Amino acid sequence: GGDGGGGGGAFEIVALGRMTVAGELKAQGGDGDWGNMSAGNTGYDGSSGVDGDMGYDGSMSTNGGSGQDGMPGHGGDGGLGGMEGFAGGGGMGGMGGPGGMGNYEEGGNDGENGYEGWCGMYGGSMGPGMDADMGIDGSYTGNGGMIGGVGGMGGIGAAGGDQAAGGDSGAGGMGGAGGGGAGGTVKLFASVIDGTGASVNAAGGIGAQNGDSGRFLFGNNTTTAFAGSVNANQENFEGSRDTNPFIDGGTTQTPYIPGLDGGAEVYGKTTLDASDPGFRTELSALFSSLTNNDMAALYRMDVGPTGFSDDYDQYDMLLYIVLTDESINDPQMGVDSQSFLHQLQERGMDANPLFGGSGASDLSELAGYEVYATLIPESVESIAMEGTYGGTLLSNSTANLLTGEALLLSVMPGDANGDKIVDVSDLGIMATNYGSNDAEWSTGDFNHDGIVDVSDLGILASNYGKVSAQTVPEPSTFAGLLGLCLAGLLSSARGRR
Repeated sequence: GGDGGGGGGAFEIVALGRMTVAGELKAQGGDGDWGNMSAGNTGYDGSSGVDGDMGYDGSMSTNGGSGQDGMPGHGGDGGLGGMEGFAGGGGMGGMGGPGGMGNYEEGGNDGENGYEGWCGMYGGSMGPGMDADMGIDGSYTGNGGMIGGVGGMGGIGAAGGDQAAGGDSGAGGMGGAGGGGAGGTVKLFASVIDGTGASVNAAGGIGAQNGDSGRFLFGNNTTTAFAGSVNANQENFEGSRDTNPFIDGGTTQTPYIPGLDGGAEVYGKTTLDASDPGFRTELSALFSSLTNNDMAALYRMDVGPTGFSDDYDQYDMLLYIVLTDESINDPQMGVDSQSFLHQLQERGMDANPLFGGSGASDLSELAGYEVYATLIPESVESIAMEGTYGGTLLSNSTANLLTGEALLLSVMPGDANGDKIVDVSDLGIMATNYGSNDAEWSTGDFNHDGIVDVSDLGILASNYGKVSAQTVPEPSTFAGLLGLCLAGLLSSARGRR
């Protein structure tokens, strides 16, 4: 039989982030070959022919009647041809003997000798030889011969022919087909895989017995199945993941997120801008509920915003968003515990140990309007966050943060120095920067319009004395201080004109 087909090969493509696949990915088993034609063995020689028997003597004719010529004697019958051989011809029959002389009475002439009989024909290759013909009768000329001549003795049959060699045998038949080879293995592993228009072929080869189909190993973190065609036994697995340091316990792995600043990573800064109108519109549920006192948010989404909108199976996206143009120092967050916090980190491909990097490093700040992202299991609800704004440590936590909800870091309105008390110190800071058009919260811009003006003074006045009752001045004292401050601010404003 023919050779069996070769087994399909194996190859794998592994990525941390997004993989886009096109064309045919092939690890098909080979088809079986057909067998070659071979010659048969030589046939056996035929047996020798058998010699023919000797012919019989011719019979003497009967006495002739009175006054009549004798009847010619008959020639003897020819001998029988030789018996058939498998390939040799039979022998030729012997010649008939001459006819005998006729006795005669007076007036009768001798009968002529009979002619010899013809030789028998050679036997055919598959049949006996033909008998020799009888000798021809003798003729006469006299009258009244009494006795015809005696027929001659038949000739001896010829010997049978020599055996002929058997012919060559025919060619052997075509050998059967070999079995088809088994299909190979194709492995695709990434966090997000787009296989639209692609195909995977790990089918077994064709043969006397078709080969088994191979395997397609598909590792992906999203809810989207492989979009291409598959001719293989598909097995599904989790895609690329790594340990998430923000989940309490330090062992939980979450998917890589494609498109982060620095490349695919489990966590890191995005390229999103929280001041962008399109971003604010997309997250309108968050931004429509904010106040001027909210500095940062930890916002939970089932599916992330544009650029990060892959639907990760059993994971939510968590965004740490700086809501103003001022940075948040020492940002931290923790998941699955209200008391657990971890400094935000950055790593990316350059620092990832998989590519020879030194590992993650802590982020000392998130700049104004920056957005940081990670993924968390859908099953966890306890969330905590922390950050320092304007020298003031802000923190918040909840035991039940659901999708579409936010945890906020907020400051006290009018508290310019972040000491959690709105007092004369904040009033002094505002007075120093009154009229500035490049201001921020820490210089008295409490409504985030970039200007320190009477609107900010109104916010401070409305919240003066809040937070700590024992540090709140008497109303008369506050009124006096506010009056002096207003007079100074107005005088300063006139001077600028």
